[in-house]
Amino acid sequence: MFVAIVSYIFVIIEQKNKPYICLDTIMQSRSQQTIFAKNAKNITKDVIYQISKIEEELSSEIEGSYISRLNDASGQKWIKISPDIMQVAQKILDISQKSMGIFDPTYFSLFKNNNSKVRSMPDENKLKFVDYHDFIIDEQNQRFKLENNNNSASFELVLKGLACQKALEIYKKNNLNCGIVTIGNVIGAFGRKPDNSNWKISIKNPSKNSDNIACLQTHDNIIMASSGDKFEKMQIVNPKTGNIVNKNGFSVSVLCPDGVISCALSTVFFINGIKNSEELIKYYGVDVIVVSGKNIFSTSNLIDKLEINDRSYTKNIIKIGENYEL
Repeated sequence: MFVAIVSYIFVIIEQKNKPYICLDTIMQSRSQQTIFAKNAKNITKDVIYQISKIEEELSSEIEGSYISRLNDASGQKWIKISPDIMQVAQKILDISQKSMGIFDPTYFSLFKNNNSKVRSMPDENKLKFVDYHDFIIDEQNQRFKLENNNNSASFELVLKGLACQKALEIYKKNNLNCGIVTIGNVIGAFGRKPDNSNWKISIKNPSKNSDNIACLQTHDNIIMASSGDKFEKMQIVNPKTGNIVNKNGFSVSVLCPDGVISCALSTVFFINGIKNSEELIKYYGVDVIVVSGKNIFSTSNLIDKLEINDRSYTKNIIKIGENYEL
């Protein structure tokens, strides 16, 4: 998936008008927090702790998490959940329905062997067990379940978005005026820096995941999630076919204030393309950046905030309803 990271400023000092940068590994990905605060070290530690709690609750790879218990009880019983997790489950199910299964939490069925071990490659023979209709939520009783005992679910595709959103919440709770956090292919940012400048978020070459071909200037409250088959060495699987999606030189970034929505839709748009996702763009009101070949496309809200670093690329506006292949 797409790794968009702010350029490193190697100044680690707790002064209000100078950045404090915390580098770490979160959710098996490289992470960076940049904030301006006298108690910055304590704030960034709290962020890491709170994110670890999200992972412990929702990772399918951690024994005893809600998702592991859901998978262990598939086809058998309901799992009681908290209101916060119910909200996440509702968003995931809503996007699954509106994308007609292009986003599907039960895609994880493709990676589970009969002995419950996780495979590194999807098994197309398990495709019949991928069906978001089997992911049932009971809002009144605050619980969820998997209908079929061969189903397995995962929320992994949205966890980094949730984590970045939690980080921004903690920054604001501590009365910070700005902050930015990167976890792998997801960035959360808000506010202007003390010198009144915007944050600059790098847009990478999706073929190499190294060259900074452009940057986005922003002070908005956003979570930006990006998908591409060269990013994060992660496999993007089409849950309709069970096949790994390969689109060399193509990446999609989705920006909105909600981490679950930005992560889920970046996956949908990468698999389905923008032309087939126009209704979802309109419905969720998200902004989008697409790199395709030597073109950088964006929704109209972002076009003036994009700066091209590599002049071999041109920027274009995504015009909903026009006849183009993207």
